Amino acid sequence: MMSSGEDAFSRRRAAMALAALSSFLFAFVLSAAPALHEHLHSDAAHSQHECAITIVESGIETGDAPPAVAAPEAVTFFSTAAALHPVWVPALFQQAHVFAHAPPALS
Repeated sequence: MMSSGEDAFSRRRAAMALAALSSFLFAFVLSAAPALHEHLHSDAAHSQHECAITIVESGIETGDAPPAVAAPEAVTFFSTAAALHPVWVPALFQQAHVFAHAPPALS
């Protein structure tokens, strides 16, 4: 069960989320309707005008986007395979009898 403090905090958090979402949607709608934007700001048509609506509008791309991935190029690191030659490696612990001693037998 939530206390009254936690309930007030969750309502405040929901109200802040709703305010942020509605302000973004409002800026998004005004970026699509320049006449409404000019009605809100008298200097909206100037090149130096900058507000939240123009920031949202600058992120909208209307032209064709370049391809996201370039075509792969063939790359060869080695022109020929290296020749393998067998090499004899002597056993290092053959004289030590490492496995000669077993654990003590349980009786």
